[in-house]
Amino acid sequence: MQRLGVNELDVLLIHRPDVLMNADEVADAFNELYKIGKVKHFGVSNFTPRQFELLQSRLSKPLVTNQVEINPLNFEVAHDGTLDQLQQLRVLPMAWSTLAGGEIFNGQSEQAKRVRSELEAIRAEVGATSIDQVIYAWVKQLPSNPLPIIGSGKIDRVKAAIEALDIELTREQWYRVWVASKGHGVP
Repeated sequence: MQRLGVNELDVLLIHRPDVLMNADEVADAFNELYKIGKVKHFGVSNFTPRQFELLQSRLSKPLVTNQVEINPLNFEVAHDGTLDQLQQLRVLPMAWSTLAGGEIFNGQSEQAKRVRSELEAIRAEVGATSIDQVIYAWVKQLPSNPLPIIGSGKIDRVKAAIEALDIELTREQWYRVWVASKGHGVP
């Protein structure tokens, strides 16, 4: 914290699940950090619904987020109960790798090609300047209201993300991206 020049953190996340995590020990550590004024809020990253539940059951304060991967190439959290749980608890997920590490832009897999093509078509329909804006709009449309982590220091990427706040996709457009990703129709 000295290197950051701060005395208190707004949010501290456990970076990833640990099979050997003792929820009571973690809760004790969280409670101590809160008590001495070092951390205001706590969250987790990549926790399954059961892992989230387990840790939350030991805490006196609610977890404020679960940072999970959400992008058109990988959105299993929309199907494994993670986003449902967060919506139920009114906990906003943080979305990492929203642009799939660039795979959407230059990936050569059949999935990446299908998704890129569909995103380009939707970009033209909604008047977006780039497909990354369509991706951010697609993520934003999830009812759990994910907060995308913009992993770029490039000002153009940050501006595109901000401009995406004004883009609304229809349900049909949203599902076209889903279908392109999965390679088959909606069940």
